[in-house]
Amino acid sequence: SVVLLLGGYLAYRYFFYTCCAPSKSAPTDSKVNDSVLNDPDLLYAKRVTIGLCRTRQGDEGGTCYPKTSLYFSGKLVTEWSEVVMELEGDKRITYPAVEKTLNKNSMNKIIKQIRDSGVLTKPCEAEPVMDFYVNYFINLDGVEREIGFPGCEAELNQIDKLIDAAG
Repeated sequence: SVVLLLGGYLAYRYFFYTCCAPSKSAPTDSKVNDSVLNDPDLLYAKRVTIGLCRTRQGDEGGTCYPKTSLYFSGKLVTEWSEVVMELEGDKRITYPAVEKTLNKNSMNKIIKQIRDSGVLTKPCEAEPVMDFYVNYFINLDGVEREIGFPGCEAELNQIDKLIDAAG
């Protein structure tokens, strides 16, 4: 049974590595696929793909796509969609976006944290984590930056904490 477990694990890793893992050298088309990322008023965005997640409907094994977009105006938009595997085939569910407005003090703290963290200029390359993909987009001080998880994880977690606390 240990051989079966090992074989299953290796098959799983091979499948997700060859089929679903993003190439480190391939250019991303994130801005083409997500028009929000082209908005010059966008300060910060987080795009997540979680494979085999528990969906909002309580299903195990779905794929979840939470999105966060923060604008210079303080507008914070959170979105959630998921793909649920059903007998008839995969079903995509998109929930209504939630919009809030952060106050000027919160926005100043977030912008300061982005600047102080160094994520605009420091190297943030890292090996991707299988079945959990996060792309961060930052547009500040004339710098547009895309960072893939787990690159600069500690710095981005601090920014996310400020956004969550303010929202």
